[in-house]
Amino acid sequence: MERRYEPFSEAVREDPYPYYAALRDEAPVYWAEEAEAFCISRYADVQAVVRDPEAFSSDAMRTMLIGLRPGADPARDADAMERVMAFAQGLPFPEAELLAARQLISDDPPRHDVLRMLVNRGFTPRRIAEWEPRMQAIVDECLRGLRDGADFDVVADLGIPLPVRIIAEMLGVEPERRADFKHWSDAVLSGTTGLGRRVEAQRLLDDARDERGLARDARELGGVVE
Repeated sequence: MERRYEPFSEAVREDPYPYYAALRDEAPVYWAEEAEAFCISRYADVQAVVRDPEAFSSDAMRTMLIGLRPGADPARDADAMERVMAFAQGLPFPEAELLAARQLISDDPPRHDVLRMLVNRGFTPRRIAEWEPRMQAIVDECLRGLRDGADFDVVADLGIPLPVRIIAEMLGVEPERRADFKHWSDAVLSGTTGLGRRVEAQRLLDDARDERGLARDARELGGVVE
């Protein structure tokens, strides 16, 4: 493939579609050196991978929860070991509990299926339908500036605030803490992608701890978290 593909690069994030087309046409199974991961781009191949957990286990994602590359071996990688140690020292509980914790993105069936069923209880067709009027109200509010002729960015003014507000309200997050909620969510996501390797372990820990505190407060205030 003529152009180098790195999934977390600024160039790809700015306009990923030419890269996707080149991958599908020229390199459907591509090794991205910086991400240290294989990139699968054709639909049939992706389906084959996600439906075969024995050959393609999600367990490799467990290391990404602390900002390491998939399947990283701290015993053979000094940088990885340093990151693991920093992360472990900042945990308010034994690191073994983190490694043994059940996570949707790092568990294979049948454990994954059980967790997914629990999560799906909050997103049944009936529950989503109940939220439709509120979703429409938020969309109308987001589009107000567009109707008034103001500058409008579809991503910044609609694509980001709509899901953030809906999810925050579902979880019982107070309106004044939505910005914090978005920041902490971004931090947790960065810790489960290649971007997380550029973030200090302690910063990831602090953000994750703050988000857990927010979730606990929301549950006590009567959010939908069970």
